[in-house]
Amino acid sequence: MEGSLYVFNLSDNRIADSLFNGGFCYDVLCEAVHHENLVAEELRLKIQEAHNQGFLRSVTRGDPGVGDTLEHALGLVRNNRQTPDYKGIELKASRRRLSTPNRCTLFDKTPDWRVAMSEREILDTFGYWGEDDNGARRFQLYCTLTSRMVNSQGLTLEYNEPQDSVDVIHATDRPRPPQLVTSWDMQVLRNRLLEKHPATFWVKASVNVVDGWEYFRYDHIKYTRNPNISLFAGLIADGIVSVDFLMHYKPNGMVRDHGFPFKIMPQNVNLLFPEVIEYDLTR
Repeated sequence: MEGSLYVFNLSDNRIADSLFNGGFCYDVLCEAVHHENLVAEELRLKIQEAHNQGFLRSVTRGDPGVGDTLEHALGLVRNNRQTPDYKGIELKASRRRLSTPNRCTLFDKTPDWRVAMSEREILDTFGYWGEDDNGARRFQLYCTLTSRMVNSQGLTLEYNEPQDSVDVIHATDRPRPPQLVTSWDMQVLRNRLLEKHPATFWVKASVNVVDGWEYFRYDHIKYTRNPNISLFAGLIADGIVSVDFLMHYKPNGMVRDHGFPFKIMPQNVNLLFPEVIEYDLTR
């Protein structure tokens, strides 16, 4: 049954035989796969119905609009929980951009603030004066961290293999050694990836803008399952997976962050997920 945990003692030859020769264990696994396939097909048909409606007016402005509009069309409420959106399947909607495609968010995870600097210390040290969406002046830190380069704040991302951690490093001028800014436990990130993406629909939307308002038509689905977590650290080390700092001071002096999203380019999703199924909803 859904939500139940089955444990098979394969050291028992009778149980092993039932798994490999079409017995009870085999039937349990087949039922689970059948249920997953039914849910995936149900969701695909719902998104196909949304596509058939043509361009849908965004229900919110800004970057979240593409996901919010899809969830609204499917009758879902925006999910800020740690679990997938639709009956065990995570939904990730993004705009189709041929020239400069957007990175896809894998998940959000706060660093371990006990390791080095606090969030406030990071903002104070590496932040800069900027403006919010309304043009109001604020002190902020909005940047991407990747192992491929040192960004304009002097920050880079490193996979620390001996510690099995992902570290944010400030690449100071020599002869001073690089400074550890903050860190994530790599096993925590692996678990987060498994938790968020047992199965995922990556949905691409075409965009029209009318009178300054976006309209979305959901045209393409990439369906992935079972991420290969053994490759995750390597993808971070190679700069294929990046993370963003998105923080600023509010007028009351409190630090406001928009999370710490780990992201990957759409064309690289196949490197993390061994099985990918694609649906072209325009056909």
